[in-house]
Amino acid sequence: MISIMDIQTSVASYYGITPEELSGPNRDKEACARRIVAYKLCLELTDANFPELGATFGGRDYSTVLGASRRKLDLPHQIALEDIRAQLTSGAAYLNPVSYTHLTLPTNRE
Repeated sequence: MISIMDIQTSVASYYGITPEELSGPNRDKEACARRIVAYKLCLELTDANFPELGATFGGRDYSTVLGASRRKLDLPHQIALEDIRAQLTSGAAYLNPVSYTHLTLPTNRE
């Protein structure tokens, strides 16, 4: 069974940060998006509830996790979520994070 710690470690490894940074007090846009990826994976792959996740992610209130888990992710973070989910469910160790920041969406479709 996949644990919250497994997910925190995988997400942190993917982004090249520590699990402590993932759970830390930083509230900039990138840190929040990474945390949302972890929240969504935890809710999907574990039996953890909102209060448990809040406590595990730096003592946050359950409503913080609830609100964050309802947010939409931008394309690079959605791709990251899918990559990390595949890695966790396949049981393979994640070795090389891939940056999708170079991706751009078409602005004008003809």
